[in-house]
Amino acid sequence: ATYGSSAEGFAIIPLPAAAYVTDLSQASATSNVRLAAGAPALSTSKSVNSILFDPGASISGIDATLTVNSGRMIFVNGGLIGVTNLNAVGGMIDVLAGTTTISSNIYAGNVQKGGRGTLALSGDSQTTGAINVNEGIIEVRHNNALGSPAGTTTVRQGATLQTIGGLTVGVEPVTAQGVGFSPN
Repeated sequence: ATYGSSAEGFAIIPLPAAAYVTDLSQASATSNVRLAAGAPALSTSKSVNSILFDPGASISGIDATLTVNSGRMIFVNGGLIGVTNLNAVGGMIDVLAGTTTISSNIYAGNVQKGGRGTLALSGDSQTTGAINVNEGIIEVRHNNALGSPAGTTTVRQGATLQTIGGLTVGVEPVTAQGVGFSPN
C-alpha cells in the first residue's frame, strides 16, 4: 500500500492487484501479500514484507512463525493472526474498521497501531519493543499481551488502551497522552 491525500488528511491506497502475492505459501521475504478470507493455515514459518488482509481474512498455524519485515499489516475490516509466534519487526499495524485479534506470541519487534478499528492482543507476548497506540483502540486480553516490562507502551492523543476481564498487567510502563479515542 501507499499513501495519498484525502479530505481527512491522508489515505492508505492499496497497490494494484498485480503487485500482490495472493498465495502465502508462494510468498518470499520481499513479497507484498494480499489475503482473502479462507486462506489455508501456515504449515511452516514464513517471512514476508507486508500483508493486506481483506475483510475477515486470517492466518493461523501451529508451530509456525510469521515475520512481517519492514512493511505494514493492514486489516480492512477485522481479521486474525493466530500463528504460534509473530515477529512484527517494524510493527506497523493498521486496523481500518472492526476488530482484529492477534493471539500470537509477539516475540520481537514493535507494535505501531493505526486505524480507527480495534486491535485485540490476546497472546502471551515476550517482545521488549515499544507498543504505540497512535489511533483507535488496543484491547488487552492477556496479562502479558503488551510484552515484557522492558518495553514501553504509549497511548497517543485520540487513542485508547482498554483491558478486558480481571487482568493483572504487571509493571509495564504506560504513558497516556491527552483524550482517548472517539468513534464519532
